[in-house]
Amino acid sequence: MKSCRLGFAVAAILVAAGFLSYELRAFLPYPNNYVTRLQYLDGWMSRGYYGFNCAALLSNAHGERYLTEREMWAGARGKLALVAEYVDRHHVAESEIEPGDIAVFQGPTTRPYIGRGLHVAAYLGNGVWIDADARRGFVSKFRLADRPESDPWFLGKVRIIRWSHEASGSWHLTAVADTFFTSNYVNDYRLTDDFANQRMLIAQNVATALP
Repeated sequence: MKSCRLGFAVAAILVAAGFLSYELRAFLPYPNNYVTRLQYLDGWMSRGYYGFNCAALLSNAHGERYLTEREMWAGARGKLALVAEYVDRHHVAESEIEPGDIAVFQGPTTRPYIGRGLHVAAYLGNGVWIDADARRGFVSKFRLADRPESDPWFLGKVRIIRWSHEASGSWHLTAVADTFFTSNYVNDYRLTDDFANQRMLIAQNVATALP
């Protein structure tokens, strides 16, 4: 009888630990594989104090301090490499990019938008992407073809970028915590464009004369 009670207690503890681990997954240092962590964060909040905006999701998954979508568009001071540039999302060649690659959508160039990186999403493979969209309220997977034509977050030219270094094997809570309390609307448009004269890793179907 005692062994049965002990077995139930252990099982209950394991279930509770698993539940807490899942509910607190954005704060925990595992998994530290970038693409695996992206998928692990599927369903996390994209609103509120502990919600991710689009750039915070990718920063957290890679174990980085918070990089804005504008910083990603501009290269983040060498942290990202330019893979390709496309005239719009319909020209993105998913067969030529890798899981973990990031699409930075330029956005409209008319006011109130500036056209220097409005939204980011990460590629998971097999035509599936993942992003954090405050309008939706949670992190979710999607296909580019399913996005509405009029959605301003997915308009304009697209830069495909890739982390220039592997995700850190050892995580730091300060880096993880830095990706919370972020805003979709506070960004610096005066950043130097690191990609202005950088050679792309893919040179097909690309956009020209990006402003």
